[in-house]
Amino acid sequence: MYFKLDMWGQLAATYTPGGVANDQVLENAEAVEVANRLPTKPFSALATDYPNSGINIANFTQGFQSPADITAYGLFINGVNYVSPCQTRYGTYAFCDNMRLPSYSLAKSSFAGLAMMWLGQQYGSEVYNQLIRDYIPQHVDGGDWTNVTFDNTADMATGNYISASPEIDEGSPQERAFLLAEPYSTKIADAFKPFPHKVVPGTTWVYQTHATFILTQAMNNYLQRQQGSGVDIFNSIRDAVFKPLNMSQGSLSMLHTDNRASGKPFGSYGLFFIQDDIAKIGRLLNNSGGVINHAQVLDSTRLQESLFRTANSSTLGVPVPDTGAPVVPNTFRYHNLFWAKYMTTTEFPQYRCNFWVPFMSGYGGITVLLLPNGATYYIFSDGNEFIWYTAVNEINKIAPLCH
Repeated sequence: MYFKLDMWGQLAATYTPGGVANDQVLENAEAVEVANRLPTKPFSALATDYPNSGINIANFTQGFQSPADITAYGLFINGVNYVSPCQTRYGTYAFCDNMRLPSYSLAKSSFAGLAMMWLGQQYGSEVYNQLIRDYIPQHVDGGDWTNVTFDNTADMATGNYISASPEIDEGSPQERAFLLAEPYSTKIADAFKPFPHKVVPGTTWVYQTHATFILTQAMNNYLQRQQGSGVDIFNSIRDAVFKPLNMSQGSLSMLHTDNRASGKPFGSYGLFFIQDDIAKIGRLLNNSGGVINHAQVLDSTRLQESLFRTANSSTLGVPVPDTGAPVVPNTFRYHNLFWAKYMTTTEFPQYRCNFWVPFMSGYGGITVLLLPNGATYYIFSDGNEFIWYTAVNEINKIAPLCH
């Protein structure tokens, strides 16, 4: 059961005037970020902006059993971020443009996935074939990490797991211990030791949040060998990607171990965004090709592979087991810390072609679609529902996915 908690209360407070260190710097940074937000319109404006499309706004949330669990959604298309109101269980939130939304596993793609692309652009594609054991040697005493590469770990295919059945590892007491651990020494040990070796790396996909944590530490240590012990992989992505994109102040920090900024970045979760941040990340990946201010910041080849837009992308991902009885089995993939769904005419006869929809996904009901027509659609909910096929169908009316 997904944990939900509503809280409210009152308490006495006093205000004592005082100075704030670097107040002008903070004010200026906020002003720059706000001034550089993407153009926005209410989500309902899609119907008036595209009057001949036949778009039905209600269909974007069709199929949700608990629509009250949806907090916000939006569509970035043709340079405009169409945003819904922010819904709470007690009414509409008044400051929706500043509402911080959790990332959960969205961070695996939007941070760790970007970090791999950034390292590849900085130091060459050989970084993807680096061995985990060469960068975290003191901890690889669980499973067999002899030949596990950064790439294998980004694909959730380390070969070290408890069970290959869906969600067994992710829901296990061992994973829970890892998630709850705050000290780095405990967290990194819990990421390695409880998961035995089962198969050759790169052959079996098993979703594990701890795998991205391991990868993040390996990337951090790799970067420190290149630039010195004082660097932090999250701070590097913050300065090279997030800040130049003028993302919100709240997105410029990540949860670290030991409950302090000097700890190790989680990587696998621990980021917070506003709607504008999501649209900007979508634009960077889906429209700009990893270019910021005319500079190539992300490895373009890896980016296109991650978006399943190269000839061999569909063979690089490890199959994700479908649940139930899908119309077309084995049409979900996971590669380079990104998900993808293969939309076939067999399953979706309303389209005239087969196409991939790469996406980022977060615990509880968070989805960000990077559609091949250049649109980015996102929805944040906590009803543990991941429903977006009808949204894709509506977006197709504005910008066809098949030509």
